[in-house]
Amino acid sequence: MYRSWILFVLTLLVATAAVAESFVPRALAPEHGVTVLSRSEAERLVGRQLMSEPASSAVYGEVHLYGRFPFVEARWVHVTSDARWQRLVYGEPGGAPQAFGKGGTAAGEFVEPRGVAFAPDGRLFVVDRALGRLNVLRVELQEAGPKLRYVTHLDGLVQPMDVAVHDGGTPQDASDDRVFVVEAGAHKVSLFAIDDDKPSKLSEFGSRGPAEGEFLYPRAVAVGRRAGANVDDVYVADAGSHRVVRLELRGARLEWRETLELPMEATSIDVDHHGNLLMALRRHDDVWKVSPQLERLAAFSEEAHTLAAPRDVAVPFAWVHDHREAGSTPSWRGQGSAFVLEEWNAKSGVRMIDLGVEIRSLRQTGAGLEVRLTDNAAATLEIQMTSGQRKTQSLGTLPAGTQTIDVQDIEGAARVRLTAASTYDTGHDDEHTLELQAVSARRVELRQNVPNPFNPRTTIRFDLPLAGRAVLDIFDVKGRRIQRVLERTLPAGSHSVVWDGRDAHGRSVSSGVYFYRLKALDTSEVRKMVLAQ
Repeated sequence: MYRSWILFVLTLLVATAAVAESFVPRALAPEHGVTVLSRSEAERLVGRQLMSEPASSAVYGEVHLYGRFPFVEARWVHVTSDARWQRLVYGEPGGAPQAFGKGGTAAGEFVEPRGVAFAPDGRLFVVDRALGRLNVLRVELQEAGPKLRYVTHLDGLVQPMDVAVHDGGTPQDASDDRVFVVEAGAHKVSLFAIDDDKPSKLSEFGSRGPAEGEFLYPRAVAVGRRAGANVDDVYVADAGSHRVVRLELRGARLEWRETLELPMEATSIDVDHHGNLLMALRRHDDVWKVSPQLERLAAFSEEAHTLAAPRDVAVPFAWVHDHREAGSTPSWRGQGSAFVLEEWNAKSGVRMIDLGVEIRSLRQTGAGLEVRLTDNAAATLEIQMTSGQRKTQSLGTLPAGTQTIDVQDIEGAARVRLTAASTYDTGHDDEHTLELQAVSARRVELRQNVPNPFNPRTTIRFDLPLAGRAVLDIFDVKGRRIQRVLERTLPAGSHSVVWDGRDAHGRSVSSGVYFYRLKALDTSEVRKMVLAQ
């Protein structure tokens, strides 16, 4: 009898006990005593090894929410590529695991399947490193269970290792979908249009080398997100140079933006609902979380947890149909969990982790607070005044990373308590209390703009210890000044300026990285900000 080998997806929508951690290990099927789906557990549950060399995975779902019984109906499909057994293994909760493909070079066959990625419309893209092939499949959620159907393929790639889908920012519209493939053997990233399910190359980026605009055996690729939909940030794991590169898609052309150096190569990258990156560092036995601006947020190993040579991380995405609200439209949502593919042996294999939030730092800066969060969070600030009175300030949803918070009435505050609640239904929240010092600026301090990223307005704050002339300019990445937003003599204290995303001629500027520079009291300070339209 086949037992639910993919029972781990049944718990995706179930909240767990509150724990202030960025990564929280979670049992896949506690009712069967399964914490990690290993080779030995697969043999116990389904009577066979199931896989030999899992390389990559992807999870696609449909969830229906009701105001009465059954309250939640969900269907999930988990697909894993097996490079050694030359096939895909897939299935859904409560169903028997199935295999698609076999060793061979014909349509629908594999020699060395590697990266897999779902599009929101259910198309599944699979690259075959040995065949130099991009396969297009489609998942069909039939009554008897899910089925994978071959659609087409494209040959001529050079050792493709991974694939990622760009939904054009419109998950509900498949007509503008595009696909990125990293071709490790050619040291480049290729972009394909998918018209009538037929891939056609639009452009390519990169050449062999360690410099800017070059790659050394790129291993993985992922596309940025905001609220589930894709944006034009493209992330590439450059294995040979031990770095992650952020590119920006401009039309059909890729442009180099910035890099994050790694202790060793990342073997996979996936992006969660908010746009944060999850990366597997196989030789480091670790998984990292990184912000869209490539600020390192957290590592699995920091929580005193261990992994066994993780090679892939996958965040489940699903169409969520909320029938509790009349007229609501389905939304494409990433879940607050991730699946990690470890080395497949008797003790390790497929593991599930919840994505939580931690307040990694909270400090006073000028007339505000600087906070570092490991995930997006709904934040609330409780302010205790020196008089004993308490006030509560809702901060809305703050993005992951380091940012500055403008605090109301901070001059009369004695302490503050920040609460950060995860935006996922996992219950993994955190809070931090800070004793405040009397506020008086001791030096010129330029603070991080809020919000950041922004669209199209953002507030820039700074502190002056003395009265004096202040000049605030905005520059693009090429160093060209595009707007002077402030030039006047100001009194000592805290000040703020709003930039509306326009240049000196009143024209809206394009998405991208910008810099703002403050010159005051013989001091010059510069910070970076991101306009994301």
